[in-house]
Amino acid sequence: MEEQTQNIIELKPLSKWKRFLLFLGDYFVAFILSFALFNLAVFPLAKVICDTQTRSENAAYLEQQALNMLKDDGILYAPSSAASFEDRVNYTFKVFLSYYVFDDENIPEDNQYGHKQENEVVRTYYQNVIKDESLYIKDFKEVNTDNMFVIGDDVMSIALKDEYKSKLANELLEIKDESKYSEAMTNIRDHVFAKLFYLHVYNHITENDYVKGGKSFNNLLKEASSIMKSLQWVASGSAIVAIIISWGIVYVIYPIVNKEKRTITMSAMRLSKLNYKMLSPITNKDVMIHSFYHFVLSMSSILFMPILYFGLAYSFNLPLLFVLSAISLGLAIISGVFIFINEYNRSASDILTNIVLVPTSEIDNMYRERLENGNREETNRE
Repeated sequence: MEEQTQNIIELKPLSKWKRFLLFLGDYFVAFILSFALFNLAVFPLAKVICDTQTRSENAAYLEQQALNMLKDDGILYAPSSAASFEDRVNYTFKVFLSYYVFDDENIPEDNQYGHKQENEVVRTYYQNVIKDESLYIKDFKEVNTDNMFVIGDDVMSIALKDEYKSKLANELLEIKDESKYSEAMTNIRDHVFAKLFYLHVYNHITENDYVKGGKSFNNLLKEASSIMKSLQWVASGSAIVAIIISWGIVYVIYPIVNKEKRTITMSAMRLSKLNYKMLSPITNKDVMIHSFYHFVLSMSSILFMPILYFGLAYSFNLPLLFVLSAISLGLAIISGVFIFINEYNRSASDILTNIVLVPTSEIDNMYRERLENGNREETNRE
């Protein structure tokens, strides 16, 4: 009887280090491509199609209308007509402080400063809108935690202690940079004015609205906010489109066109993908299935797409981006853990798609051994 022998061919899988290097290589190729697409093509085109400049100007106009309502009634002063809300509040604080540090009504400077009744903006709101002066005294006493003010029985008796007046008067006129404020001035801003203005005046406005001449403060801000939100979606949508295009090029089109079904980094590193069970080359169907997992993992970089336009901090406020990035990053970490614990250094996506990665030299050795085994079998038969 002719003895049959079983030939065993061993393939060495890709090392853990090279498996990570492969992922990072393709990941950064896709990231660089999507980043360039977003900033040079997708987002600029989306801005033109959606006319974001006109809509942004409309939102700014509506916001300025709302803020000017407060300015006209002496509730919120502005250093300029186009000043932002934050700049107006900062300037209003100085106007408010000037009422307490100066004895003269008019200060020889190009500003609103002086001991004028209209400059005590918080008291103006309590008197004209809330119509409760006793509540103002109560609220002022609660925020006067540093005891820098003397508070009597009526609103006109509130005064800054003399020991602070001359120093703060000079500081108010000389120091323009908020980071250089003295401790006393910072305490009045943060502990007195900010609490009175934000917790009492502005909260009262947003809860009860402020209507003048048929215009609603809240409605104007809501309309402006709605426009800005839609513009944020333009940025988020552009980031998603840029990711999709780069994913399609790096993980779908290039591998399908490539004879060995490799990605760009696989070609550079001379690596191959095999069907884990059959040890046969993967098909276009396998490429598509495996690319889906790379699409999910590529989303971890989406938060960085708009940083040239908006900065990283503001990108966190854009719709969906942080959520998509966080989910994708979590899945990438889980997939990476599988490389450490798996016997053949396969990631979670490799396991789910029935793929194993090996150096191309191992494939060449496998085909060489198969050919030699086939020749030996043919010789034995003869």
